[in-house]
Amino acid sequence: MGGIIGYLYSDQTDLGYNNLVNYTSITNVGDGIGGIFGHVVSSQSTISLTKVVNLKDLSAQHKIGGIIGYISGSGTFRIYHSANYGSISGTAGRWDNNDAIGGIVGYSSGVVYIFNSVNHGNVNASNNTGYWAVGGILGYANNNQAWVNSCCNWGDINFPRDDEKENGGIGGIIGSIEHSGKYYCIEECYNRGAVYGQKNDTKWGGRDYRGGIVGNMGKQAACHHVINAGKIDKGNALAGYLTDNNMEWGYYLVDTGKSYAATGSLPSNLSGSDSEKSYYRDFDFNNIWQIGGAYNETSKHLPYLRQCYFQFAKYTHDK
Repeated sequence: MGGIIGYLYSDQTDLGYNNLVNYTSITNVGDGIGGIFGHVVSSQSTISLTKVVNLKDLSAQHKIGGIIGYISGSGTFRIYHSANYGSISGTAGRWDNNDAIGGIVGYSSGVVYIFNSVNHGNVNASNNTGYWAVGGILGYANNNQAWVNSCCNWGDINFPRDDEKENGGIGGIIGSIEHSGKYYCIEECYNRGAVYGQKNDTKWGGRDYRGGIVGNMGKQAACHHVINAGKIDKGNALAGYLTDNNMEWGYYLVDTGKSYAATGSLPSNLSGSDSEKSYYRDFDFNNIWQIGGAYNETSKHLPYLRQCYFQFAKYTHDK
């Protein structure tokens, strides 16, 4: 079920959808639930969404996302300049079915690219449910190409459970990502939302599947030029767990989480001045990132993205 289209299939025909808005809440239905599309299947074609927005709260029993709940097939799916403002909630979840929850996309087994998009809504899983992953932008990517570029999350991520399961993930940008091939998976992104996971510290030794940017990142995945400023409860400030040493130029605000895989921490007394660009090694402040300027106070003196259309746009829900 979707706010605009419930099920979409494309076979060899490229499709594009622009300027769509969902104003309808969806409450506690089954699988593949999204604010714009529920379940999308692309076979040897490319489906693109540009400037699409979900404004209402959504809840489902299984796979769910603010824009798309479930992506599958052998084609390619692209999302540009889109946003979710609704609360996204999963109520059941099946571990064996890889169920996941995301602010933009819940679960993808197909090729997916998400550019310049933002999640403002809280993303929640019910206590001790069987979800594989929960993420601010993308819940779980189980494919060979998944790229989240120039995106940000402002919503809190909450997956309360008594014990942590191995391999699943909770992340401010992506919950869990695997098998990404040669493509960078998470690049030029930041998280401002808090991440809450299980009630106890991890039992997996050096592993921890809660992260400000990504909960679990598998082999060949990569993460570059990212910032976390959200509090990670009992978890790592950037990456929960990495299979390889595949994170570079990742920074976190001091005291937001543990330092695993980080390039460095940022002081709490930032001003947003040009001199602070030196804190962020290899960041492109000419084309991708902005520091100071019109949104310096809103961003709390941290860098923000130059081309993320709905980054600071507000929506007031009906009372």
